[in-house]
Amino acid sequence: MRYDVADILKNPPMLVEDVLKLIADRLNKHYAVEQRFYGVLDDDWHASFIQSVNAHAERGRPLSTEQSKIVLKIITKVRTYLISYGDITSDTVDGLLASPNHRQPLYQSTNIPKEVRHIGSNLLGFRFKYNELIISDIKALSALSISQAAYFEGTMRIWVVAVTRASLQPIKSLIKKYRFGVDCSTENWFHLLQYSLDKESSVFVDEETDLIVVNVCDNELLAHWVSHVAGGEPI
Repeated sequence: MRYDVADILKNPPMLVEDVLKLIADRLNKHYAVEQRFYGVLDDDWHASFIQSVNAHAERGRPLSTEQSKIVLKIITKVRTYLISYGDITSDTVDGLLASPNHRQPLYQSTNIPKEVRHIGSNLLGFRFKYNELIISDIKALSALSISQAAYFEGTMRIWVVAVTRASLQPIKSLIKKYRFGVDCSTENWFHLLQYSLDKESSVFVDEETDLIVVNVCDNELLAHWVSHVAGGEPI
């Protein structure tokens, strides 16, 4: 078969990033459910991944090998819908899936586990690969705490978030939305927090150490005063 160079230049092959944008546009616009994949991609994880990676690609940045792999799985998942909507032909999408083309060479993914851990006191540490949507959601949690804004700890490379009565459920929702891994000790700590809601705080003198011990339950103001005014240390 003879290919005309001029025709190829006028009609360049469709790229993985092009199809990703088609998918993102359908999710972002006010289409009826049947026009946006019948809700197949409406869960929080798919929505956030597609928005994040599409925005990343539109800024001219390359995809990672892992991002490309996931995007191709998503394209496979909605292949029949894309064809039925007239967004792409079956030959084009099948050719792309068989031999993916990208706007820029892929870079090798690094393995950074997406995890959250209790790091002491009322603080959680979130570790994850750079993701603007996750960072934005974490920063938004700062408005739910009167004592401490979320911040990035550069040495450990984690985002530190204070857990309060107001932020407890939003934090749990964020963990579920982005599929963060949670270890057993952190899960147990969450159960303790839930149990402490609406409980009264208490204070006593430890006879062995001669220290005043304050058990703060569900009271951010008291916890802030103990730590920052009275000079108490969490144990």
